[in-house]
Amino acid sequence: MSDFIYFKNIPKYGNLYMDYIIVEEDYPLLFILRDDYNRFICFCFEMSEQQSWIINKVTISNIKDLLTDKMDMREPFLVENDDKKIIIHRNKNDEYTYELVDKKYIVDNDIIPDEGDYLEVGENEFKEYIDILSQ
Repeated sequence: MSDFIYFKNIPKYGNLYMDYIIVEEDYPLLFILRDDYNRFICFCFEMSEQQSWIINKVTISNIKDLLTDKMDMREPFLVENDDKKIIIHRNKNDEYTYELVDKKYIVDNDIIPDEGDYLEVGENEFKEYIDILSQ
């Protein structure tokens, strides 16, 4: 696990560490985080007045399906688990707030990638990370 803490003191999970960046421009847009026991998919959906991210707990199988185009980029955020999805906001003063939301909220507020948007990966593009996940 990376020692880089991406988000601190997340409700229910504590610190979340950067595990793998899937899509980035000047900063990570779609990426995988982890704690000591779980992996999470994270998507930066707002970058204007503040930065905002949506986070959902996922399985290794979900991640592999995403990275091999068996699942679009929207689906991992709709995966049902025992936990609510987490929205994190960071304002201009670098202060963080957290919201726990359900599937209906994220669909109704259009904050996740569109249905049918795939990574469109090249063969073996994420092979090294998939191999790590398979260990």
